[in-house]
Amino acid sequence: FITPILRDKFFYEIAPYVKVAMDISDGLSKDISRLSKINQIGFKFLKELSFDELCSGEEYEIVFGCSKDNLDIIADIAKQHRVTLTTFAKVISGS
Repeated sequence: FITPILRDKFFYEIAPYVKVAMDISDGLSKDISRLSKINQIGFKFLKELSFDELCSGEEYEIVFGCSKDNLDIIADIAKQHRVTLTTFAKVISGS
């Protein structure tokens, strides 16, 4: 079994800068669909993702969105906590 790494200090520090977030436990595709529906937003992918990246499940990670203005702040906090961020989409209006 995989023991998830909880990055609690990182997430508490970025919380004021995050607009939406949820865990990725059922696969990125399914979970961002849920995130999109709950928040009435859409996503535009910035790069092509493989089937495995979209549908694997049990990643034990958090997907989150923030305003473009806060991205640099969150990136700096991530460096301080040695957390790797992957930007793969941008929010668009609609669902």
